[in-house]
Amino acid sequence: MMDQFHASCPSFGFTLNAQAWPGRGTRAGIEPRGSLLQLSANCNTSLCTRFPEIEFEGILETKREDIRMRTIAVRPFLTLGFLLAAVVTPAAAQQATPPPAALPGPPFMLTTPAYADGAEIPVKFTCAAKENMTSPLLQWTNPPKDTASFALIFHDPEGHPNKGMSDVTHWMLWNVPVTATQLPENVKPNPQLPDGTQQGKNIRGVNGYQGPCAPAGKFHHYTFELYALDQKLTLDSGASRADLLKAMDGHILGVGVYVGLFHQ
Repeated sequence: MMDQFHASCPSFGFTLNAQAWPGRGTRAGIEPRGSLLQLSANCNTSLCTRFPEIEFEGILETKREDIRMRTIAVRPFLTLGFLLAAVVTPAAAQQATPPPAALPGPPFMLTTPAYADGAEIPVKFTCAAKENMTSPLLQWTNPPKDTASFALIFHDPEGHPNKGMSDVTHWMLWNVPVTATQLPENVKPNPQLPDGTQQGKNIRGVNGYQGPCAPAGKFHHYTFELYALDQKLTLDSGASRADLLKAMDGHILGVGVYVGLFHQ
């Protein structure tokens, strides 16, 4: 004959439902978990005895099977989530990253084979050569886009006649054709050259080149400035340097600079 009993142990947080078989121990349903229980004296029961190894294997196996089935059901959704993350994340990163800025092209450069930039100017290109004085070969590369013509100013920034603001103008040219890539050596004085280039008046009032002529003492920094312009200029042969600068204002796309040193 089975003896049934019920024990409630709130101090341990579980309820014991048990059936006892004479000589076969006690089999119990216990909540929440445990494998070996001792009913203490403060439990609300008259059974104060040790139950030998209450088995929970069936309950645990049921729980394990429930978890396994849930995992199998969820696994496809987890796999899909990881795949979507792998596809979406790089695409989002590409959209968030701006494209790299275009690299600038090579700079507009003015050079001469006559002397190095910043070096001393050979005598043949200066007033020290007297009647044999000649202009140097000038060359340029990489003019800016939309260039329509070039203008050239050669000046001595350290010379200030009559203590004035203006420095010394040695050479001025404008409307140099956009197709030109150089000025030849020994350009002759003339208001207009065969290709349409116009020469302005230098410090001596001549429409042509005047070589460096700084007095003895410290070197002066003679500077060539070649301007790339977005249009041709409307100036006559008697235009001053101030007239040329005013006409170029608002039309300069770029400038190439080259410097030489000289004193007598």
